[in-house]
Amino acid sequence: MFPMQPEGQEPKRGDPLDIVLGEMNKNPMWAMGDASVAGPPTFARAVSGIENGDYQGLEMLTFGAVNGVPAVSFVDEDNQRQVIRVTMPQWQAMISQRDSARAELRQRRELEAKKQAFAPQFKALATRVGESQDPIISEYLGVLYEMDPGAAMQGLQSFLKARSGRENYTMYRGMEVPESMADAIAVIEDDRASKRDEMFGRAAAGFAESGRRNMATSINMISTLTRPRGDRVMPRSMTLPQYAMQSQNPMALAHVVDAMRQGVFPGLGQTVQLPTIVNGRIDPQSMEQFMQRFNEVSGAMGWGPAGEQDIPVILDAIARVSGGSYIPQEVEVPSSSKSSSATSATPAAPSVGMGQRNSLDNISRTAADPVLRRMLQSGNTMEMQSAFVRLKYLYEQSRRDPSVLSQAGISKADIEAVYSLLTQE
Repeated sequence: MFPMQPEGQEPKRGDPLDIVLGEMNKNPMWAMGDASVAGPPTFARAVSGIENGDYQGLEMLTFGAVNGVPAVSFVDEDNQRQVIRVTMPQWQAMISQRDSARAELRQRRELEAKKQAFAPQFKALATRVGESQDPIISEYLGVLYEMDPGAAMQGLQSFLKARSGRENYTMYRGMEVPESMADAIAVIEDDRASKRDEMFGRAAAGFAESGRRNMATSINMISTLTRPRGDRVMPRSMTLPQYAMQSQNPMALAHVVDAMRQGVFPGLGQTVQLPTIVNGRIDPQSMEQFMQRFNEVSGAMGWGPAGEQDIPVILDAIARVSGGSYIPQEVEVPSSSKSSSATSATPAAPSVGMGQRNSLDNISRTAADPVLRRMLQSGNTMEMQSAFVRLKYLYEQSRRDPSVLSQAGISKADIEAVYSLLTQE
């Protein structure tokens, strides 16, 4: 017997234990665990629910009281009922946590039910909209449907409203879409961009901590080619080689190829064979295989698939890499005995005036791009040069569209003050 009311005493009116027990008596099932969630009963799982808030363990418990003291009971693997007294804060926290977990589980089940119920109709409508607008719209709607079926249905309705003149169209990455749909797509794209930034940041930090500074610098350089967060202007068909040339950063593209070759590209996890040369010519089959992997990387960085028009740029990047290890693998150990040849191979640090230093400090604090801030704050010459490439690209963009700087969190005065640094070779 596990009483719901204290034994041998009259509960005080308004006592927290009495109030909760009163609610439990009105709905006894609320106090009991859900065996379908808890799974096979074990003593360890129940204790884990009490001590660590394990959801399955919490669902093994029945809440009540013994002699006016909060307690929980459960049946263990030997089919023996166990009773454990707990403190009032523990008891209330476990009830609250289990209620929250149940609510979350209920929401997930309702979401899955909605997905299954409306999936056939939604897929058919999304396909029709994608065919009439742009095929990628179907992909965006599908992703949105997985995140929030209601929002995805509203996205479909926005196309119908726009066609009837009740909602305005706008350009998003080269696509004409209803304004509300552009906002929904932007949420998806920004989430992907944030995950890319985090992935590259973790990879660079990991290499830096292990002493592979050259590798960390290379990963940071590669990150300058990822599609920027908040980008609504560049067409979705923009390719990685095109962006590398537009941003005047072909060296970063060579680092992409080399990181693929060495299997250290963030998220790739395995080496990629460079195209082979047969009788002085590139083997078509090996080039096709390389391009398939290259486009996997390109898509992960937010760009469209490269085509034949990009082959010369990609071959240039491959040529820069082939013939040796492009990213040094050795661990860098600071030493005063480094040879003069090694010292001369290190790029010279640019001469920075006081006014330029102040402007760079301002940019390193206010820039919206976390990778750019990290590069400017690193003090590493190669990372600074990579940051200058990115700033130069922003400056050139700002001459065509001044609003670019406000979106990037950089003032016109600061970027103009450091312009001479950005143009140094």
